[in-house]
Amino acid sequence: ALDIVQETFIKLWEQRKSLKKDTNIESYIFTVTKNAVLTIFRKYSTEKKYLDYLKNKTVVNSSGSEEVTNFEFLQEQYEDLLQQLPPKRKNVFELSRKHGLSNKEIAAEMGISVKTVENQITKALAFFKENIDIYGIFWGLFYYMFID
Repeated sequence: ALDIVQETFIKLWEQRKSLKKDTNIESYIFTVTKNAVLTIFRKYSTEKKYLDYLKNKTVVNSSGSEEVTNFEFLQEQYEDLLQQLPPKRKNVFELSRKHGLSNKEIAAEMGISVKTVENQITKALAFFKENIDIYGIFWGLFYYMFID
């Protein structure tokens, strides 16, 4: 909710010069807010459908419980590696990969520059890549399918 309010007033500020003097500000704010909420709902809906599709595809394509067990093992290893990241880098990476925020949105939320966000994500990905060899080829596949 706070993000939507912030987005609404940023949009109002950005459009302040193009608004006509007879524009009903209340209606404008309502419309911008409604559109922001709908955009977020669409984004989450699409993301959920995609994740459900991937889960179903993984289960349908697996020939037994061994593959599911391997996937769960790799998921645990990913979570372990994620916990090893410095707190700020972990937060940036999770906002990017788990929540699907853009670098610009992450920068605004955390009060840092977009370049810092890019650097943190690059360093996190490098950390994961360095640790791929530890878990072999399956970890590599997991990394490229779900992280990168």
